[in-house]
Amino acid sequence: MDSSESTIFFTEERKVNIRRELRKLTGERIRKIRLILQLSQEEVSSRAEVHPCYYGQIERGTKSASTVTLLKIAAALNTKLSTLLDPDYKTERCKSELLLKEAGNKYKMLTPAERKLVRKFIYYLIKQKKSRLLA
Repeated sequence: MDSSESTIFFTEERKVNIRRELRKLTGERIRKIRLILQLSQEEVSSRAEVHPCYYGQIERGTKSASTVTLLKIAAALNTKLSTLLDPDYKTERCKSELLLKEAGNKYKMLTPAERKLVRKFIYYLIKQKKSRLLA
């Protein structure tokens, strides 16, 4: 084997390692977001219309997902595709944003009477926090 063949082999091996690492990192980000939202793999796979086994493999980084599948998963998690693919993604950075989106979606499903109760509860919490800050 001459040096050019070994260089090609190394390059292909490196490509495989990069792909594997990207799958793993993307799967880890998807899992972190799912856990923040306190959703099961089954819930997300159902929302994304992806088979639960395949979804689990994506989260573990053992299978690659197409762009369409990643878009479906991002939508199921109420986030952007860029969040799933961002190598500098910080879980804490968007934790509150994700939780607020999820709360907003659940709020929309409430009856008017239930919404009124939720608003009263939130105002009560805000009042309690303000009174603790002033004390």
